[in-house]
Amino acid sequence: MASILYSMFKGTNNDNKHIYCKPYSEAKDGHSAVYRSKNQFDQLKLVPDDECTTMQDIFLRSCRLYSHKSFLGTIDPSHKHYNWKNFKEIKQLAEYLGSNVNQKKLFTHVNDFENINMDLIGVFSKNREEWLVLEYSNFLYRKTMVPLYDTLGPESITYILDQTGIETVFSAVEGVDALLKSKDICKLKNIVLFDEIPEEKKEKLTQRGLTLYSYKDLIAPTQVDEYAKCLPEDVITFSYTSGTTGFPKGAMITNKNLVSVIAIAKEEDFQTGDIYLSYLPLPHILERIAVSSMLYLGIQIGFYRGDTRQLKEDLELLKPTIFASVPRVYNRFYDMIKAKFNQAKGIQGWLLAKGLAAKLQNSKNGQYTHMLYDKLIFNKVKQALGGNVRVAVVGGAPISGEVLTFMRACLCIPILEGYGQTESTGAAFSTHASDGTTGHIGGCRGHMEYKLVDIPEMGYTAKDTDKDGKPTPRGEICVRGYGVFAGYYKQKDKTEEIIDADGWLHSGDVGRIDHERGCLTIIDRKKNIFKLAQGEYIAPDKIENIYLRAAGVEEVFVYGDSLQSTLVSIVVPSKDFLKKFAESKGLENNVQQLCQNKEVIKTILDNMTKLGKAEGLFSFEQVKSLHLFPESFQTIDCMTNTLKIKRKECRDYFRDTIDKLYAEQGPAQ
Repeated sequence: MASILYSMFKGTNNDNKHIYCKPYSEAKDGHSAVYRSKNQFDQLKLVPDDECTTMQDIFLRSCRLYSHKSFLGTIDPSHKHYNWKNFKEIKQLAEYLGSNVNQKKLFTHVNDFENINMDLIGVFSKNREEWLVLEYSNFLYRKTMVPLYDTLGPESITYILDQTGIETVFSAVEGVDALLKSKDICKLKNIVLFDEIPEEKKEKLTQRGLTLYSYKDLIAPTQVDEYAKCLPEDVITFSYTSGTTGFPKGAMITNKNLVSVIAIAKEEDFQTGDIYLSYLPLPHILERIAVSSMLYLGIQIGFYRGDTRQLKEDLELLKPTIFASVPRVYNRFYDMIKAKFNQAKGIQGWLLAKGLAAKLQNSKNGQYTHMLYDKLIFNKVKQALGGNVRVAVVGGAPISGEVLTFMRACLCIPILEGYGQTESTGAAFSTHASDGTTGHIGGCRGHMEYKLVDIPEMGYTAKDTDKDGKPTPRGEICVRGYGVFAGYYKQKDKTEEIIDADGWLHSGDVGRIDHERGCLTIIDRKKNIFKLAQGEYIAPDKIENIYLRAAGVEEVFVYGDSLQSTLVSIVVPSKDFLKKFAESKGLENNVQQLCQNKEVIKTILDNMTKLGKAEGLFSFEQVKSLHLFPESFQTIDCMTNTLKIKRKECRDYFRDTIDKLYAEQGPAQ
């Protein structure tokens, strides 16, 4: 049956578009066919060709193959060059660190969750050499990393410390500051300091009963312990979600998960001799799979200086050949480049317009270079990323097709778009370098398979067709394969909510399949949770429940677009509030006019922002602009009888207003 389906599917490729996946099984009631990568149609790929099964195998393999090759680089204090350590040097540091950790028992053994035995070690730092040396020592000695990060907030940090019971955290200065703000540090006993810190901070730490260690002391030569025996099923790291509602969940990522992602890395246009800039947060899965793939391929990893505001300077200094980022950063480059182009006048402006038109057309066809216009114009534009980038990656949130095509054309490179969740170990889907089309996320990678499941209440089914009657299955995106995580730590019920009995991970995203190419487009969100452009999850229900208590707010609808970096809102104002405002300003009590009054709008927005801040909303959770609507949402069928927002109806009804609010804010940042 599979071969028949393949023959039927193969015959549709009449336009030379890139084929991503093909149906592996027939559709069932309520489900689309199961799709697999055309490169791994018969068998999903679990391990690389050299049969490495754990991250310990991969680390030792790379240290053997690339022993004297530069590996990890840190910007010199002079900011004029990078200082590099080779694979052999990093391996020795990892051995010393892991052995000292063992000998001093700077880890926490747990086996209180489904008989999973783990030795936990925490880390709280921006990207740097010490972070990855600790990671590699964990590979060698079977330790499990528990990363912490700033945007979790003090309450979530305490929650993680309590849930895991970790006793040791390796920390940079920023981690120390965050830990000092936490009211309860639970069972934490030891802090290993990456940096020298002021005596007063040391005193505050010791007053809380903590023992301080220096990282430099722990990488001092010592008797090297025998490596631990590692298994593919071992949990190698926790990846705490940034939170949607309530506290973050600890996703357990195994050796098998990471290795299976790496097994597909050779399909990308990465190669030994490349240089990668590490600046996306290492606790998050996107950067974690990136640096793990670079390790396997023997690629140099240079760290940023710790301040994203100086990213341009870091790019100029390192001159990477591979660049990975999120839409927000590409949007900034897009705005910067367009602004410069708009300044060009006369002959220069004419030439630029001609060149850009040609490059945009070529980009859509998967051709990113041009013999003439690159020499005249675009080789200079490439300097925005340091000048040497030859392939880039975007992930973490959707990117505008216009921005993607423009950046591919101007930077003269393919930009691969990836899609996945923490729970699927990141990149479950990706586009191909030769595919210049946009508006989709490519197909599933060779270690995964996918299908769509009907959502009748939203009108999405596997039997849907397009306007021409061609099959266009729609439904919830579900993936299965070696990248699916081991579950949430101590939250079996939450794990069972997201992974069904057949091993399918339910994403909560709604997709549409291009049946001819096997690629996928994300079209909606099943749950009332979405991402902003910078990748932060937003739970609008929580925000609305806070804003409903703000002075002047009767009803509120909070909206966020994953191509935008801010939230906007539609507010039904309190009639009493409007009346009192009008009286205080000597205005006519006309609801329609007051809803358009800029001073009224600003006052209500200020009230919402003030309350949101008092209730602990992060900046990205705060609405940045709003529209006042004079009638109840019930009058336009955008609210249920139980006063719950009908989100799809609200979004559709206020689409033009929402677009206007975002247009007034300017391009996403």
